[in-house]
Amino acid sequence: MDEVFCINVPVIARNEFDLVFYEVKQLNCCVPLITDEEQLRRMKLEAFLVHARNLIDFFEAKSKKNDSDLFAFDFCGINGLKINSICTSIPDTIKKKINKHLQHITKDRLSEKVAWNVGLILNSINKSYSIFLSAIHDKYFSDTKREEHDCFKYITDKIIPS
Repeated sequence: MDEVFCINVPVIARNEFDLVFYEVKQLNCCVPLITDEEQLRRMKLEAFLVHARNLIDFFEAKSKKNDSDLFAFDFCGINGLKINSICTSIPDTIKKKINKHLQHITKDRLSEKVAWNVGLILNSINKSYSIFLSAIHDKYFSDTKREEHDCFKYITDKIIPS
C-alpha cells in the first residue's frame, strides 16, 4: 500500500490551458481502461483527497448551508444528545490546499507543488471516525452493521507512518 505514505504527484502544467487540459484528462482517465501507472497513482491520490475533503467537512462542520447536507452533528450520541463536531486535527494549511488544488482550477498549481502527507490525513480522519463511532447511538446499527463497523474500527485504529 505505497499510496498511504507521503506522495508528491507533480502536475505537468506549464500554463493555464495545461491546467484545464489536466482536469479534462483526469476526468477522461477515470475509465476502466487505464494503462498508465503514473495516471493511476494520480487518480488514486485525487480520489483519496476527494473523500478526505468530504470527511473533514462531515466531522468538523458546525452548521449547515443546505438541509440535505449530512454532518456528524446530525447524529445522536449514546446519551441521546446530538454528537458535537469532531476536530480532525488536520492543519488548516492542508485543508486549504486540498480545497484549492483538488476542487479548483487555479494558477497556483503552476508554481506550488504539494507533497501530500497521506499518512497524516488518513490517521487524523480515522481518529475522528473512531471518536464518532464510539459516540454514536446504537439505533443507527443493526447487529451486523455494528459488528462491521467495529471490525473496520480495528483497521482505522492502526496508525500509518506520516
